[in-house]
Amino acid sequence: MSEKTEETELYELVLERLHDDKEITVVFVVRWLRIGYDRATRICNRLVDEGVAEIHGSIYVIRGKADESTISNVV
Repeated sequence: MSEKTEETELYELVLERLHDDKEITVVFVVRWLRIGYDRATRICNRLVDEGVAEIHGSIYVIRGKADESTISNVV
C-alpha cells in the first residue's frame, strides 16, 4: 500500500470542495488550506490539466457546469 503525498492529499481536498461548491479560486485555496499562492495555483491548474475544471476569469469551475451568473460575474 503506497502512501499519498501531501500534494495529492491537498489536491483531493480541493477536488472534493470543487464538487461541493461548483467553483473555487486560488485565493480561497490559499486561505482555506493555509498554503502558499504558488502551491495553490499548481493544485488548481491540475484540475484544468486533468479535465475536471475550466477557468473563467480567476474562478475554477467544474467543467461543463459554468452557468450564466458565474460567467457574467467574472466579466
